[in-house]
Amino acid sequence: MSALGKVFLVINLVLALIFLGTSATLFSTRGSWREMAEKTKADMEAKAAKFTEEANGLKAAQDKLSEDLRAMQTHNVKLMTDASSLRQETSRLTNVAADLKTETVRLTSLLTEKEGNVKQLGGQVSKLQDQVTDLTEKAKNAMSDREKAVTDRDRMALELDSTQTELHKSRTELEKLKRDHEALLAWQKAVEAQYGITLGPELIPKIDGKIFAVKRDQNLVVLTVGRDDKVQEGYPFFVSRGSEYIGKVQVIEILGDISGARIVYMVPGKEIREGDDVTTRL
Repeated sequence: MSALGKVFLVINLVLALIFLGTSATLFSTRGSWREMAEKTKADMEAKAAKFTEEANGLKAAQDKLSEDLRAMQTHNVKLMTDASSLRQETSRLTNVAADLKTETVRLTSLLTEKEGNVKQLGGQVSKLQDQVTDLTEKAKNAMSDREKAVTDRDRMALELDSTQTELHKSRTELEKLKRDHEALLAWQKAVEAQYGITLGPELIPKIDGKIFAVKRDQNLVVLTVGRDDKVQEGYPFFVSRGSEYIGKVQVIEILGDISGARIVYMVPGKEIREGDDVTTRL
């Protein structure tokens, strides 16, 4: 039964009670039944109109309540939808928070690692600065050494020019001495042949050989000629390399096929080497 039906049922029940009460009153007072009936009818109609008005008001109130209920149901559905959305958003934000926490942990670890790298790089920078300072000092020393080397080079170049000049002069004098010596030998032989006499001691024979070994720390050399080649103690040997004059050695010890000699002269800037040519006569 609807609420409106219940209202009408209550109204009918009230009207019946009123009617019964009114009938009992009329019967007890023994008044005019018609008048009483008309009056009762009028009262009943007034009350019925009032009840109808109240019923209409109740129906309007019921309709408003129904409309409010529907609105509340719609609002409730909306609230439930919003709650579901809020739960989803909360779940999403919870996941985001978890991701942010994980990212924070990762960034913290990365920051710690970077700080360690920065400290390490700081140590390397300090080391490199020390190396730069050391290299700068070495560069200054190198510049000083370079200037000294340039000075030494210029000095050696001057000494080389001077030595070459002296060498040229010595070679010129040597050639002159060789020519004079050959002329003297020719004159001696001519005199000896003409008069049948011997002028002076026997001349050193021409003996050719090689430098077999060099002992620079003792200023000695070993020659590839010895007693078998008629080498005698005191014989001088001139050392050359091709057409270049190197120096002079003098025999101090003789064996069968080799002999030892002391270096008595070397051209400045030259050095006697193994394999150089030696001869008693230039």
